[in-house]
Amino acid sequence: MNLFNSILEELSKKIKGAEIYKEEVSLVISRLLNININSDQISIKNGVLFLNVSPTIKSALLLKKEVLIKELSKFNIKTIV
Repeated sequence: MNLFNSILEELSKKIKGAEIYKEEVSLVISRLLNININSDQISIKNGVLFLNVSPTIKSALLLKKEVLIKELSKFNIKTIV
């Protein structure tokens, strides 16, 4: 049972770390665009930022894409989709 608890604890740490990571990315986007984006609307895979937002917000993001990518490069994000 101790092994099971340690595995659950390790998974919990990884999940919390991913949530904090997404929260920091959403704060950067919100700060640069003055648009609130929840961490639930964000997914990051292989350096690509995927956003589940309205087309209006996506076009605002794409207008400032270069600035966003420059700011988000510290999170290893290379492009926005």
